[in-house]
Amino acid sequence: MKYIIISITFFLLTYTNISAQQYLLKFEEVTNNGLICELDIYMSYTSTGKLGSSNLVFSYDTTVLSNPSMVSDNLTLPFFASPSLTTPNINQVSLNIVLNVPNFGDNIDTKPNWTNLCRVRFDIIQQGDPNLIWLYTGGTRQTVVFKDDQSTILLADTLINMSSTKVPVELSYFKARNIESSSIQLDWETVSETENDYFEVQRKALDGRWEAIGKVKGQGTSSSPVQYQFLDEKAHRGVNYYRLKQVDYSGIYEFSPIQNASVEIENKIVVYPTITSGKLQFERTEPFDKAISISILNLSGQLVQQFDFPRGQSRFHIDIHQLPKGMYILRANDSTILSSQKILKL
Repeated sequence: MKYIIISITFFLLTYTNISAQQYLLKFEEVTNNGLICELDIYMSYTSTGKLGSSNLVFSYDTTVLSNPSMVSDNLTLPFFASPSLTTPNINQVSLNIVLNVPNFGDNIDTKPNWTNLCRVRFDIIQQGDPNLIWLYTGGTRQTVVFKDDQSTILLADTLINMSSTKVPVELSYFKARNIESSSIQLDWETVSETENDYFEVQRKALDGRWEAIGKVKGQGTSSSPVQYQFLDEKAHRGVNYYRLKQVDYSGIYEFSPIQNASVEIENKIVVYPTITSGKLQFERTEPFDKAISISILNLSGQLVQQFDFPRGQSRFHIDIHQLPKGMYILRANDSTILSSQKILKL
């Protein structure tokens, strides 16, 4: 708290004018796995300019989130000091940016483009609306932004809060289903749309982060139901989680509920060569969690040899050179893994 008061007092004593240029701020959730929530903080300018020392202050719901911490930042060293997070009040966070070298601040993108300033992490107490709200009075209290001359203060153009800005698109349904061995189809329908630019399709990566895997163009403005589809041809084996990021023409967005679908793990055994004078090779994509018994039968159905596909292995071989020449049938004790595979012993 002391640090913030001192820095704001310094700004009050040194700034000489208020710029016609303005800034925009927004949050974007990048991770929410039920335990932690990570947010990227973005800034944009209404015209070309550079960022100087600033304090960006926002509040949050302390019954939903706790323990804010800095994950990473994108400010240029050594011109900037490493940014810090402080808590002016129990439900507030201040991102403190300090420019060490005047007139050498980082360029900020102009709207509708955004510059990623940093990533912030919270612990999740319970699922719910985090109610992230930028705190700004239009003067030098709470959120304060300076140009890199360290003497010109900027006023806010747009502050996008994570929960208070709603996109006027109403979803009727959003579904995910497996349609092929390694593909998942997403289907959704909107009841109505207003200035709907596009849907970004996101899939949760194995590390818990959401990644964009495609984009579907919206209908703009519509009062009739509209159906959409997206095919994920590179789904992971096992359970895949999806959500839609719906974005309107001004860049405002919201996320859909999360849906999931599974890609079955192939469990069949591949046998080769099927014509051999000696060795038979057995392969499987994933190792078995238990040994699988495999039998070799002659065409009369008599058992001539039996062996186990070892637990924990995905590949092994046997030698059948001792068997008489002729046709044989391979069978496993689980017919879904290997039903009836014919081989010819030369």
